[in-house]
Order: sequence, then C-alpha cells, then structure tokens
Amino acid sequence: MAGAAGAGSKGLYIDEIFNATVFHGDSNSDRAISTGLDMSGEGGLILGKKRNGVKDWYSTSTDTAANVTLKPNTTAAQATNTEIFKSFTSTGFTIGSNGDINGDGSDYKTYSWRKAPGFFDCVVYTGNSTNRSIAHSLGSTPCMVWIKAKDSTLGWFVWHKGVGNATDNQYDYQVRLDQATSQISGLSSIWHQNPTSTHFSVGTNGGCNADGTSFVAYLFADNVEEFGKDGDASVAKAGVYTGAGDSNTSAQSIDLGWTPQFVLIKNITDNNNYSDWVVFDAQSQQSMSTHDIGNRSYWNKLSDDDAEVSTKKLGFYNNGFHIHKYLERFVNTANKKFIYYAVRKVDGVVGKPLDDGRNAFHVTGGTGGSGWPDKPYFHNQRSWNTPANYGWPVASAWVKKITSGVQDWYNSGRSLATYGFTGINTDDKCENLSYMSFDFKDGFGQNGNWNTDYIGFLFREHKGFSEQVYFGTGSSQTVKHYLGVKPEIIFTKQIDQDSRDWICYHKGMSASQYGLVNENTSSVVSSDASCFGSGDPFTDTTFTVNTSNHTNESGKKYWCQLWASVPSISKCGTYTGSSSTFDLSLGFQPRFMWVKNITDDEKGWMIFNTVGGWFYNGVHNDYEGNKVLSLNNNGDYSTPAAYASGGHNYPVCWPISTGVRFSGSEQFYGNLNSNGKTFLYYAHV
Repeated sequence: MAGAAGAGSKGLYIDEIFNATVFHGDSNSDRAISTGLDMSGEGGLILGKKRNGVKDWYSTSTDTAANVTLKPNTTAAQATNTEIFKSFTSTGFTIGSNGDINGDGSDYKTYSWRKAPGFFDCVVYTGNSTNRSIAHSLGSTPCMVWIKAKDSTLGWFVWHKGVGNATDNQYDYQVRLDQATSQISGLSSIWHQNPTSTHFSVGTNGGCNADGTSFVAYLFADNVEEFGKDGDASVAKAGVYTGAGDSNTSAQSIDLGWTPQFVLIKNITDNNNYSDWVVFDAQSQQSMSTHDIGNRSYWNKLSDDDAEVSTKKLGFYNNGFHIHKYLERFVNTANKKFIYYAVRKVDGVVGKPLDDGRNAFHVTGGTGGSGWPDKPYFHNQRSWNTPANYGWPVASAWVKKITSGVQDWYNSGRSLATYGFTGINTDDKCENLSYMSFDFKDGFGQNGNWNTDYIGFLFREHKGFSEQVYFGTGSSQTVKHYLGVKPEIIFTKQIDQDSRDWICYHKGMSASQYGLVNENTSSVVSSDASCFGSGDPFTDTTFTVNTSNHTNESGKKYWCQLWASVPSISKCGTYTGSSSTFDLSLGFQPRFMWVKNITDDEKGWMIFNTVGGWFYNGVHNDYEGNKVLSLNNNGDYSTPAAYASGGHNYPVCWPISTGVRFSGSEQFYGNLNSNGKTFLYYAHV
C-alpha cells in the first residue's frame, strides 16, 4: 500500500469519486450532466473534449468558478467562457451551448475526479521563485502531479513516479502534458524534491514557481487500499512498462490487479509525434475491445486537439489492460519506456451498493432509433432514477426478436464493445457487430432493426452481476473476478473460434458438472471436472477453469458473465418439481426469471419476463400471460400449455409479491414442475 489515506476516504466507492461519460450535444445552455459526483460540495477536476472534431480539451476545477477554464493540450492561460462549463453541482456539473462542449449534433466526453484522500487533490499556490514544500491533503504519496500557471502561458509540467530510472532521483525529471516530447532530466529546479504523503516540492524554475504567479496543482494517488465495500481495495494505479515491439507477435498485458475503466499512457523515451499522452476509457465505444484481429479501440490524445481516433491499440481485460500485437507506437514501441495511470471500473468490490433492483437490471423493447443519437435503441432511463432522471451504464445485454419468425439471440458486453455473439443459442465465435454499441451512459445499442419486435435484457455491473474477459492457459488456473461475493452462476464462452459451447456453472450443480447453454440435449455432464475443476473452485475473488477447450484453451480469450444473489434484488437457486401448485419464495416480485430442468434430457432454458408477457390476471382460461422464450433456440415467443383443473385453465407459472407461483402441471414438456425433477433458476426484481 502506498500510504494510509486521510480521514474521510475509507469506504468511499469509485462511482462517488471518478466518472467517465459521453453525451450527444444539444446546444442547450445550462444543461445538467449527471455524473453522481458531488463536485459543488467536495470539489474536484473536470476534463472535457469534443469527440468527433478537432477541438481543444477544456478543464475546470473547483479552485475557481466553473466558467474559468484551462486547455490541457495548450499553454494558454485560464480564461472565462460562460458557455463551456457553467456550474458545479452536487451530482456533477452544468455546461453551456458552446460547440466545443455541447454543439447540436456532435459527440463529447468528460472525465471527472472528485477530491478524496487517497485518490485526488487540488492545491492552489502563489509562486515565490524559491525552493519550497507545499502541503496537500492527499493523505498518501502522489503517483502523479500536474502543475499549470493559471494566469500565464507557461506550460503544463508533470511529475510521475515512473520517470527516470532506478538509480536517479525522480525529481530531476519532468514531462509535459501539453507536448509530445520525451522526459527531460537535469531539471531539479522544477520539482526540487520528490513528493511525500504530506507535501509536494517545487524549485526555482518559473514553470512551477514564478514569483507572484498563481499556480494550480492536481495530485493523483494510487495503490491506496481504503476504498470499496470493506474499505480495503485500491481504485487507481500508476506505473511504467517497456514496449514489447512492433511485430504481430508482440502483444503484452499490463497487470493492474483489477479491470480499469480509464487508462492514460505516455511514451517518455521518444521525442516525436508518438510521444503524446493517449487516453482510453470504458465508456467510449469499443475502448474495451479485446481482439487482436479486425477490432478497434477509440482513444484521444490528451496533448493534442485531434478528434477521437479508432485504431487497434489496447483492450481492457479482467486483470488490467492488453496491448494489441500490431504497429502501435503510441503504446508499445519496442524497448521504449511508457508511463501510465489507470482508474478501476465500477464493480462489486468498489462500486456503490444498489438499493433498487431497477437500477441493476432492465427489460425493455427496442425503439427502432426513436430519439437516436441522443438515446440508445434499448434505453433504461426512467423517471424514478435520480439525479435528474439519470439512467445507468449497461455492462451486458441480451437481445432477442420476439415476433413473427426465428432469429438468433444477440449477446455482448462492454468488454467486447462492438463485438458480440449472434446467438447464446449457437456455438459461433464472437463477431464484429457494429451495432453492439455500449457508447451510452444510459442504455445500449444502435441497430436500426431493433424496434418493438425486439426485447432487450440489460444488466448493470454490481455485486450481483459482472462481465469480463480472461485469457486461457491450457492448464488449470484461477481467474480473478470482482463481484465481491462468491459467484453462483457463470456463463463463459470462447471468443476466438467456432465450435466452442456456452458453458454454464450454477451453484445447484457440483463443480464437476456444467450445462450447455446453447443446447437442450443432455445438458448436465457429471463426473467431468475438465471445465471448472472439482471440489469448490469458486470464492469471492476467483473462480477456477480447468483444461477444457471450452473454458481454458491455451492462447485463447474467453468472455464470461457472473451472477450472485442480492437480497431483495436477485436470487439464484434450485427447486424440486412436484406436479402440484407451490410458491417459490424469492423475497421479491420478479420481473425476469429463467428456469432449467437439469434432471431430464432435452429440456430448454425457459425465460419469462413481465414486459414480454408474464402475469396472471385472475381470469380463467386466459393464460396469454405466460409467453416464454428459450435461451437455447432462435424461436419467437410461445405460449406454453396451461394447467387444467376443474374445467379451468391456468398459466403454468406467474409472479406474485413474494416470488413465483407454479401451477400443478406436468405439461409444457416437463420444463417447469415435473415431480421429483431438479430445476435451476435465476430471478431478478
């Protein structure tokens, strides 16, 4: 641990102190951007950039009024512009109508750091041209410091713990934020001494300490294990690595110990156009791409005004970031030194716990583009969301056509970005599907065909759900996950090639069993530990994959989804069929449930949801409220046979206030309630 955080940071969640968001401009003045960060009360820093045009970056921080801005890619002095950033709020900030930040028809991104001990601090001081130490409130030793003269055209000077080398004093080195230049040594007049947990030091150089000049310093911490649900997790990391090369065999992975949502990288060896600061984030489309062939990741230069760029660069995986094996000189030139700073994604360990299940999962019909591009095709924004009707970022989505004919399922997640699977019901590999877009803060998708004939099941990252990519080794390995609790269900699928099944583990099985999600044949194979191992290979931090090519082939990549029960929100479990009426207690009334018979062969994965038609209205012989989809096939909605009793027909199951009521039927092919059979289920409020 880099140092103990100061008072007030322990137990803070990452979504309370950092936010990356994207939005579509509308030219409205005084527009609220909700990030969930208390900027007016706690203070912090905001960076903003037009994505689809050549425009400067803008920054503002709470040491001044919001409308006083700097430009991190230039040396310009601070300036007042009432239509860029307008105010700081308790839930984010407001912006004006200026086209650099909110032009109608353009796309934008912002990054926000809230002040918090162990994470970020902002200090203003007046230069005096003498060696000096200046107090900060970070509570730990900074990993990175940015300094800018506010009222002059002096540049942005950066100290980073990765500069220099093992035998040098790092304060002898500096890099520039506003220039594509290498690190420069012999400049102890800039920093004077390395920073400590209480102070940072500046020398006599005017760039950081000109007499009478007002300066702002932004200080970033890393490796402080004071955050999250147990107050013992880190949320940021800075470091250094050496480029592996420019050939097609030189990919490498940087181990952070968690999945990032934001990564900033700079080549500090070269002094050319490949020495820009480059930034990647999980919110911008495709920036979590994981493929080495044919994929893209969207990124920006922080030290330039260029529009967002789409090339093969890097992807985020379960334990860090993965640099592609292509000619990517900005991030991987052979034998060059790169420094980085990364922020952890919202997950079940460091993400704020949810108290409303509607903020964790959503079922919605497609819009066919209504409101596009301001709104995604499957939108989870609702009036009960606060603040300001703010939705939530979708981590994973299942999509299915529900009317008139057959069509495969679609399944994807942020770790796959615009890649995805055309069919949980098939064994096909991951494909490039440009419409599988997670480039929204409150929904998913941009396929013009996704109208009301389609339904979307949208999952949010929290302690009840997670999605991630991991790399196969061919031998038994433990894979880190970030649910924060023991996974009760895992779906995993190889990304790289066809003929690899969707494999399911459920807590109702033994570890040596698994289900084939894309099949309804013999779905449980006992006495075969090749997929997940034997014993109890699942913990609240890891799961085990064994030697099967379906879960752990050497050199291949896998995408997995993990679920766990959360009281009053979701539940994973089993029940035994009885062929008579009974109530399954969940502790809530579900909107969604899937059920799987694991005793009998040739039984499908049955999905019910209240949006698509799952209810009982008390009217005998009216059982249209039992429309069902099958996860393992491409059919549309069907209505299963009803339970007949006393001359009346009843639905085979329906939601009630405490769970699900099953009718006493052996019908519907034994899929739901056959006597003595074992059924797996997952249900969500």
